[in-house]
Amino acid sequence: MTFTHSKFMAYVPANVPEYDYPRIIQPLFINFYHEKAEKVLKQRARKYLLYFDDKPSLIKIQTLKNKWGNCSKTNQLRFNWRVIMAKMSIIDYVVVHELCHTKYKDHSKAFWNEVQKILPDYEERKAWLRVHGDLLKI
Repeated sequence: MTFTHSKFMAYVPANVPEYDYPRIIQPLFINFYHEKAEKVLKQRARKYLLYFDDKPSLIKIQTLKNKWGNCSKTNQLRFNWRVIMAKMSIIDYVVVHELCHTKYKDHSKAFWNEVQKILPDYEERKAWLRVHGDLLKI
């Protein structure tokens, strides 16, 4: 599969019936977005690291069933590859949210104050993700 000029091009063997296209093409889309997420999310995390003393011990992109991100007790960050389908302001919100968990392991007032220091409009971004997040799927 290739992506050029804002179009995906997938070549399906002629002997594959049309009803079977989604089974063949869906993994190609997932792989494309996963690779893009790997680059973009790590780059966005590097951008925001200057706000933090504690650095993540790992940044990993994977499929998370019901979360956009996760920060472990040892500051390992995991991001859902699907967030890459959102606009950059939403990606930044998810990245900053998880980076703030390197300092605060909960959703206390102190945690949200930290998020707000970096993203003063975080509540709008959070609301967008809550309302539209289900659309970020293949």
